[in-house]
Amino acid sequence: MPTGGGKSLLFQLGVRWWREQSKDCSPCAVVIVPTVALALAHADALKKEPGLEGSEAFVGELSHSDRHELLLRFRRGEVPLLLMSPEMALTSAREALLEAARPSSDRSSVLRGHLQGFFVDEAHIIESWGRTFRPDFQRLPGLVQALRAKNPALRTVLLSATFGAEAHTLIEKQYGAGTFLPVVAGCPRTELDLVVQNFSNSAGRDATLLQVLDVLPRPALVYTTRPKDAEEIAQQLRRRDYARLAVVTGETTGSDRGDVVRRWRAGELDLVVATAAFGMGIDKTDVRAVVHACLPEDAARYYQEIGRAGRDGHPSLALLLSN
Repeated sequence: MPTGGGKSLLFQLGVRWWREQSKDCSPCAVVIVPTVALALAHADALKKEPGLEGSEAFVGELSHSDRHELLLRFRRGEVPLLLMSPEMALTSAREALLEAARPSSDRSSVLRGHLQGFFVDEAHIIESWGRTFRPDFQRLPGLVQALRAKNPALRTVLLSATFGAEAHTLIEKQYGAGTFLPVVAGCPRTELDLVVQNFSNSAGRDATLLQVLDVLPRPALVYTTRPKDAEEIAQQLRRRDYARLAVVTGETTGSDRGDVVRRWRAGELDLVVATAAFGMGIDKTDVRAVVHACLPEDAARYYQEIGRAGRDGHPSLALLLSN
């Protein structure tokens, strides 16, 4: 399904339907996400949806007591959707998830939360990140198997806009036991104009970047590969009196990312300079331009990031400046 095509509706509608059908428990689901920014963005959006207001992000910045309290609320059925990284699912949250997957007859009547769904958002990175610096993405099938031993009816859904052939083969091998149903819902996104400009040196590229940012429609995103480059671009823009500006990289704290996500979605920022840490799943419908001041390492990342623009169906620009 393309970026902006409504993948998050699947876990939203799934939990709401399960809750409407259930009489003796409070069905809930886990959503595995690759970044803290995405977990916080989803949680913020879900709190505005009727019936899903109790959804939360289970992130590393929470204190030990806050983690314990959140997992207890999840087991009590007060948290319909719990968002977390694979690392958190396999460590801090593992026992609570296994407890929530057990039949109601095997749990205290107070613990009404029953795990019905296990969703993996941006699942294409199981193949890419999972074989390099995030191996826990490829350890998730073991957790799913343990959860299904407690609840054989558990639904497992893997979502992405960029399933390549290698990712599809790996995922079917890891999750294909029993019924495996691939669903392809592709459609063209004709609202994007793609422009590529190559430069012989970084000085020419950087000068052009500053010029085009003065005239590009906003809100806009600027992507780089390294945190250092993002900070340098932001400093140059601040010297040019850009005020409604923020930076997000892998070095940004969880609380600061959450603040940027909130301000970005509320229309308080015109420009965010970021690495891939502010890419997948950050949903804002009226982004008018995405600029890459770098050469993305692969086509999947490029497609994901330009997909932030034009989600309202209006014309938008994707500009790639490389050297």
